[in-house]
Amino acid sequence: MQKLLRHLRTSIGQRMAEVISLAACAPLLVLFGLISWQRSVDESGRMQSELGARSEAAVSGLQSRLAAARDVSAVLVAGASGRDDRVLRANVIVSPAFSSVTVVPADHNGTVARTLMRSGAGEDVLRNVDTAALVTAQFDSDTSIFVVRRIGPAAEARLAIFELDRHWLLGSDPDQAPTFGLVLVAGAGALLTPPGFPRDAVLPTGVSAQFDPAAFETSAERFGWQAGGREWLGHSALLQLPSGLVAPQSLTVLTMQANTPGALLTARGVLITLAAVLSLLLAVGAAVIYLTGLYVAPLAALQTALDRLGRHQQARLEPRRADEISDAVDAYNRAATRIEGEFRSLETLAEVDRMLLAADDVEAIVDGLLERLLRTTGAASSCIVLLDPNTRSYGRNYFLTAQRAAAEMSRVPIDAELLPMVENSPQGLTIARCEEPRHSVIAPLREAGSEYFWMWPVNVEGDLRALLAVGFQDAPSVVPDTARQVEEFAGRLAAALSKQARDAVLYRQAHYDGMTGLPNRLLLADRLEQEVAAVAGGSARSALLFVDLDHFKKINDSLGHAAGDQVLAIAAQRLRGCVKDGDTVARIGGDEFTIILRQIADPQAAQVVAERIVHSLHKPVSIGGRDYRIGASIGVTMLPDDATSAEDAMRNADLAMYRAKDSGRGRAVFFEPRMRDLKITATTSGLHRALERREFALYYQPQFASSNGAIVAVEALLRWQASRGRPRDPKEFVPAAEQSGLIIDIGAWVLETACEQYAEWRAQEIAPARLAVNISAKQLDSPQFFGLTESILQRFSIEPSCVEFELTESVLAASAAGDALERLAKLGIRIALDDFGTGYSAMNYLRQHPIAVVKIDRSFVEDLPADGASATLTDTIITMAHALGKEVVAEGVETAEQLEFLRQHGCDFIQGHLLSRPLPARKISTLLAQRPSVQESLPYTATG
Repeated sequence: MQKLLRHLRTSIGQRMAEVISLAACAPLLVLFGLISWQRSVDESGRMQSELGARSEAAVSGLQSRLAAARDVSAVLVAGASGRDDRVLRANVIVSPAFSSVTVVPADHNGTVARTLMRSGAGEDVLRNVDTAALVTAQFDSDTSIFVVRRIGPAAEARLAIFELDRHWLLGSDPDQAPTFGLVLVAGAGALLTPPGFPRDAVLPTGVSAQFDPAAFETSAERFGWQAGGREWLGHSALLQLPSGLVAPQSLTVLTMQANTPGALLTARGVLITLAAVLSLLLAVGAAVIYLTGLYVAPLAALQTALDRLGRHQQARLEPRRADEISDAVDAYNRAATRIEGEFRSLETLAEVDRMLLAADDVEAIVDGLLERLLRTTGAASSCIVLLDPNTRSYGRNYFLTAQRAAAEMSRVPIDAELLPMVENSPQGLTIARCEEPRHSVIAPLREAGSEYFWMWPVNVEGDLRALLAVGFQDAPSVVPDTARQVEEFAGRLAAALSKQARDAVLYRQAHYDGMTGLPNRLLLADRLEQEVAAVAGGSARSALLFVDLDHFKKINDSLGHAAGDQVLAIAAQRLRGCVKDGDTVARIGGDEFTIILRQIADPQAAQVVAERIVHSLHKPVSIGGRDYRIGASIGVTMLPDDATSAEDAMRNADLAMYRAKDSGRGRAVFFEPRMRDLKITATTSGLHRALERREFALYYQPQFASSNGAIVAVEALLRWQASRGRPRDPKEFVPAAEQSGLIIDIGAWVLETACEQYAEWRAQEIAPARLAVNISAKQLDSPQFFGLTESILQRFSIEPSCVEFELTESVLAASAAGDALERLAKLGIRIALDDFGTGYSAMNYLRQHPIAVVKIDRSFVEDLPADGASATLTDTIITMAHALGKEVVAEGVETAEQLEFLRQHGCDFIQGHLLSRPLPARKISTLLAQRPSVQESLPYTATG
């Protein structure tokens, strides 16, 4: 039993028990059902037969009793004399056949008489003195049966109406629920039942009140129904009346019997059934024990082995018998052996991958790669031949045998006919016999004792870069698996070579200038750091030269960038020709070059090299058949005399180069410490170079409507991100740009770039209503300014009313400013007075010039609302500007208190860090897409 329970706890044992039990019980259940059905049929037949016999007996008894009632009624009528009916009634009382008698004239109007006369019984009796009429009559819900006879001659005829006793006629047992019943059906449904008979509980539904005997006469004599919670069987028969007794209606005898089938099983049957069930359970248990013992244990062992196999722990199984389970065990053993080999191969390949990822050079991991190849394939020897990148006729052969700890390298010739054969065999080339000189690459493997060889190509981006070969002393046993493993190694070697090639390309792209081939700024910084460290001890000296081409912008502007690139390439060649091996010539951007001179004895040696460079670059350059001359300005600093860091060295050389430009160009100037203290002028500020290199950028600060928070305008602000050093504030370089006149070119670039961005916003349907651009006095004085402005607006299809020029009071102080502003106003451009309130004549400017917008200077806003004077001045400016029809913008709003004060005092627009800092074009585009425009007013909310 314990063994059975143990097996039944398994899923397979439970399923087996269920299936076997179902298979065994199903036939028994079917057989039991058939037996029950047959017994039910037999029992029903028996009861029908019994009911038929009882029905015949009941009909015969009725006929006898009716004949007796006929005879008794005839005797009683014959004994009646005269009009005195007391003797007749007295005789009826003692007669068990009748319950009462009524004597009435033939034309009596009583209820019984009327019923009888309507039925025709009276006429029949009057016409036939020897005939008795059997009549049924229904009073209320009850039915009675009568025997009617004539008394006396026809002239004085009376009718004797005898009511038959129903108990005598039909019989009943009112103390017990009937299991057998007799019902006399007369005419169209009058029912005569024994006294106390439960008519409503026994008869079919709907028949207790009105019963149609035709339903029985036209149907089978035997029938059944459900009533009173029982099944009833019925039998009907037409009652044949005895002679001398007539009835105006047909009489049907309905006999019924409750169906009480006997027990389906006898005591013996119960014992046989229990024995069968017990035998079935024992058979099922035995079958489950046998089958589970046959299959569960091997399957459990197979499951355990599979779990161990998943943890890389192989476990072999022994088959017990020759069946499907044994076949599955054999299949598992074969798969386990194969998977174990796959695991070992994958682990080896993973080791190879880690080696390849960690190594910078493939040659550094050749020993480990070949050793793992031998271990995985079981080969006796293997080799990797790296083809020479310059010629395919030779290669470096690294070969290893199972007996050696390290690979040997030799330079081997490569047969020209072998390479195409290997290239056309991506699945590997089989070499059954090593032949010289065709198979010279595997000659070391043959000398080590190998007789069978396979060779694979190692392709990198479609180019054959290496050969991979293995050698066996005997033919390998599992050829497909071995071939696949070597192919995996070949693929990884190809990936390593590809990575090495990509790394070399990426390194060159990252560290060398693509146009001149010279080291770039990144590589120069690394080498300069190394050189500064090398000369830190003072035992050696170096020099750093900063070379900037003179008038290079003119060549770019007049001949185009292609010609400029050609000049730069020629300059790079000449610079390389002026220095010795070991020195570094680098291009750090644009027309700037830097040279590191190593092992310089004194500054005089650096002077010689610098003059050589000036002389070389001054020679004519032929471009398009014409000669052009360029020059160079060179700044020189000595290491470690002038600087002890790479950053200081670059700064010193840069200052010296600008001094060379200020000194007339085309010369070399050595750095001097006093140069650090000189004021940076327009020429030394690097603005020329910044403009050429496009180091300028525009940031945009939005202006918000104080009423609803919509963005109504953006102000373009200039920023300078120099290639060296920190970003410079406009206050640091704008004065120098105005002094040098470069502000005209810079301002033109600002206007063009801002309008181009505004046109892009309009295309995206996120543009604000206006674009604000700062304009200097020199721009207004420039004759080309107005024509340039109109050209830019037309090129980008921008309405002048969408552009707002911001000018300071210093611009308005110029005598010619009035005409210029009038001209701009006629063009449709709005004029905004920036930094309002900082000049003594600002009030007068509002009256004299066509100014549309007043921008309150941040110096008034920063103390709001705590400072009373600032609050009063700000409120006065807003009121005055509105009185003159001007709009008001508050700059430098940085607190919520300032914002609330300005809103309460009617300031039109708000600008400051509280709402938004100046943002690059990409971020301001996102803000414009998220915030409502001036046409889409939303509840105002400040954003940071």
